[in-house]
Amino acid sequence: MDEKNIKESTNQETIKQENQEPQQTFNPVIDIKALQYDKPYYEVVEDERNNLLSQAKKSGTISRILLFLVLALGTGGIITYMNAIYIAAGICAGLAVALLITHLILSKRIARPDEKGYINNASAAIDSFVFSDTRFSDVLFDTTAKLELGDVYSDGVYAGLIKMISRNLVTGKFNDASFKICECALHQPGEKNRPEAAFIGKYMVFPNSLHFEGRILLISKGKEDVDLPTDLDGLVQVEGEDKFFAYALSEKSYKELSKKFISAIKKIDISNHLLNLNIAVWSGKTIVYASYDDATISLSPAEPFKREAQESFRKDLIQILEALDLIK
Repeated sequence: MDEKNIKESTNQETIKQENQEPQQTFNPVIDIKALQYDKPYYEVVEDERNNLLSQAKKSGTISRILLFLVLALGTGGIITYMNAIYIAAGICAGLAVALLITHLILSKRIARPDEKGYINNASAAIDSFVFSDTRFSDVLFDTTAKLELGDVYSDGVYAGLIKMISRNLVTGKFNDASFKICECALHQPGEKNRPEAAFIGKYMVFPNSLHFEGRILLISKGKEDVDLPTDLDGLVQVEGEDKFFAYALSEKSYKELSKKFISAIKKIDISNHLLNLNIAVWSGKTIVYASYDDATISLSPAEPFKREAQESFRKDLIQILEALDLIK
C-alpha cells in the first residue's frame, strides 16, 4: 500500500471513530443529592418492591410451566415406550431434555429477579430522604463498595470477629466534616464455633481533632442488652450511671472529651428502633456502632416498607452528628 492509500485509510478510520456514538460506561456511584423523584421516597421503595415481586411471580410461572411440560413429555415418552412406539418415545424424550435445558438456562439468566437492583434502588431512595438536610453535602452512594473485616477489626469494640456483611456505603459531609456510613452485620464465634451476630445496624466513621493515648469507649444502652462491646481489654470504667457507661485508658484520657459532647450523647434516646449505641473514640477518628431493629435495616421484599423506621433513624443520625460536632 502506497503512502497516499495509507493516508486515505487512516482518514477514513478517524472519521469512522468520530461518527461512532461514545460508549456508555456503568457508574456505580450515585449522587444522592442529585436524585429527583416524582413521588415520595417511600412510594419509590414500594414500587421497587412490587416490581421485584412481579419479577419473582413471572419467574415462578415460567418455571412451573416448563416443569409441567417436562413431566408431561417424560410421562408421554414412558407410555409410548411401553407400547413399543419407539419413535414417538424418542421424540418425547428429546423434547423433555430440550425443555429441561431451557428451564435451567432461563432460571440462571432470564427469569431471575433482580434482587441486587432492588436493594440498590431502594437504598438510594431511602438515602435521598435520610440525607435531605441542607447541612449534608457531597453525599455519594457507591453501589459496589463494601467494608472489609479489617476495616472494623481494629476499632476496639468487638473481639474475635470472623465475618462481616455490609451494604449501602455512603460518604459525604455534614457541616463540612466528612463521614462514612453503611449498614453492616458483624459475627463472632458462638456455640460450636458457629457464627453468631455481634452487631447489626449502622456503622459510622468520622474524623476528630483529638490527641490522646489509647481509646475511649462510650455505651448508651436501651431497655435490653443488645450488641454490647466485647473488647474491653486495657480499659477501666470511668463512668457508669443508669444506662450510660464509659471506659478509657485512664481518667485523664477520658477528660479529653468535652462535657458538652458527653451530655449530648446522653440525651440521645435509645428506644423505639434504636437498640444500643457504642462509640469508640480514638485520636483522630470516632467510630459509631448504632444497633437497629429489622424494620430499619431489612429490605425484605416479603414485608411492606416501614417508613416510620427510616424517619426515626434520620432523627437519630442528626442527633449523633450534632453531638459529634461538639467533640472537637
